[in-house]
Amino acid sequence: MLNMYDYLIEQIQPIVTCYSDEYPQDKQSAEGSKVYPYCTVLMYSAIPNNEYSNNNLVYIDVWSNQHGIEEVETLTDQIYQKLNKTTIMKDDMFIQISRYNPCRLNLNDPDINLKRRQLRFLVKTYEIN
Repeated sequence: MLNMYDYLIEQIQPIVTCYSDEYPQDKQSAEGSKVYPYCTVLMYSAIPNNEYSNNNLVYIDVWSNQHGIEEVETLTDQIYQKLNKTTIMKDDMFIQISRYNPCRLNLNDPDINLKRRQLRFLVKTYEIN
């Protein structure tokens, strides 16, 4: 499944800095704080679909520290447009991405200065042998 993370991040990286699971602690320590905006990709579950494929529930969280919601909403829109109804063909994997309802959530962050949105996708992976 690590390849799936790499492929998803490869799609998102041109839009906004992207990490798997969480903001890297070593990067935060080196920079003194987190650099915004950024997003994280987290796979919550992988369910075998059949002997050839898996269904993966993937959450993409987008954070911004800008005043107002314009930046976080723009980034969320761009990521959604890039990924929804997308297919990716690689040497070792075929990936189909579609939204998973509820697809787009406005989540409150404990830090009131941060804006956070979450996108949910169903990612079907077919391994190529």
